[in-house]
Amino acid sequence: MSIWTPYTPQWTAPITNPAIGNGILRGMYTQSDRFVIAVIYIEAGSTTTFGGGLEYSLSLPIPPDLSQPYIGPSRALNSGVAYYSGTCETQTDGLVKVILGSNAGQYWGPTFPWKFKNRDELNASMIYQSATIGS
Repeated sequence: MSIWTPYTPQWTAPITNPAIGNGILRGMYTQSDRFVIAVIYIEAGSTTTFGGGLEYSLSLPIPPDLSQPYIGPSRALNSGVAYYSGTCETQTDGLVKVILGSNAGQYWGPTFPWKFKNRDELNASMIYQSATIGS
């Protein structure tokens, strides 16, 4: 039996953090020993502010073992235009950054790969090993 636990990811940027406003920011996870599955969903609303700085970071529900940096796929929607596939990558601070498209080393941010706006979305799915054994 799988038990999912909801959590609210922290969505941050280097200069000014975004604020979800009337958008949606949610996460959920499950853990068995050191094995963690987590998902994050963001949908920008009309009152969402997008922060400042080049790239976004997202918090994980359980600190990751940093020996495996690439922990899952992501998919972003530039509403009404196109979908972008990507990869979730852990950072040394335990946060996750998302690489969208084939631009290795260029992370998702307020203006990359497009200017994030109302009704745009990000879905991230992560499977990783935690830094410690869970209960």
